Amino acid sequence: MKRFIPLFLLLICLTASGNVYPQACCTAGTPLLSSLQLPATEKGIWQFVFTYDQNELKDNYLGNSSFDIVNSRKRNTRSVMFEAGYGLTGKFSLSALGSYVIQERRTADLVRTRGPGDLIILLKYTIIPLSISGQRSFAVGAGPKIPLGKDRIEHQGIILNEDIQPGSGTWDTVLWGYFQQGFLPVTRLNSFFNLSYRIPTENWRGFKFGNELTLTAGTTYGTDIFFRPSMMIRYRYSSSFRVNNSTVPNTGGHWLNLILGLNIKLNESLSTSISGHLPIYRDLNGLQLTTSYKVTLSIFYNLKSSASQGLIDLK
Repeated sequence: MKRFIPLFLLLICLTASGNVYPQACCTAGTPLLSSLQLPATEKGIWQFVFTYDQNELKDNYLGNSSFDIVNSRKRNTRSVMFEAGYGLTGKFSLSALGSYVIQERRTADLVRTRGPGDLIILLKYTIIPLSISGQRSFAVGAGPKIPLGKDRIEHQGIILNEDIQPGSGTWDTVLWGYFQQGFLPVTRLNSFFNLSYRIPTENWRGFKFGNELTLTAGTTYGTDIFFRPSMMIRYRYSSSFRVNNSTVPNTGGHWLNLILGLNIKLNESLSTSISGHLPIYRDLNGLQLTTSYKVTLSIFYNLKSSASQGLIDLK
């Protein structure tokens, strides 16, 4: 019987005040770490990715359990992202990822924010270059997240919380790694692993987002026709947010998503992909509003200079 007392008290608190809502799971604007799609780029090759991302947040979770709240707030994030990469030498390449974000939060009224998000710039170093014989590549990278997005948008004269601002207002450090392995002629399966880690700093109000880790493992299957299916598992961890060195309640946790996609090759330089993101496990700190589903549409384009040879095989 004792184990029901904390849950009962929480229910009383939630129903006693119409202004108490769970914290949303995401950092400011678009979760940029999970949007880094490009591997390291070969010398003289330009790569471009244009992505539309729609994230619907309707689920309330307390720890690892779904929690029903009457008249709970709902939220959605629509993002347009552009990522570009260029091979500087045989070992070094440079990439940049920017975004434009529209966020809506519905409670008693509608709150909408929009504007450019932050910018990530990465310098990448290829440790193992991709080759036909080895069918393997491994690269690491690092760079800053630059606070280009707005972080002081107001609603009814009050500055909104950091989690619904297009930008974070902080200079952060981003670490990145990518590994790819093919298995021809045994199978047409191609596996890849992508890791990103963000180390945040405090903004002008003494607010600090949690350290964030994103780990993606996936596989694609090559076919004789123009499309190939893909499947990924994505794990995301965020430590609790902090303000003035105190922990912000109902922030941080663990997320595990299944991502099913279809990649369509239009020609040697142009391809597109569509993917659906389905949550399969959440274990969150406190009570949080989190993703119900997400849909992503991407267009990839390779531009080969006269000095380059070959094209990178995009996942």
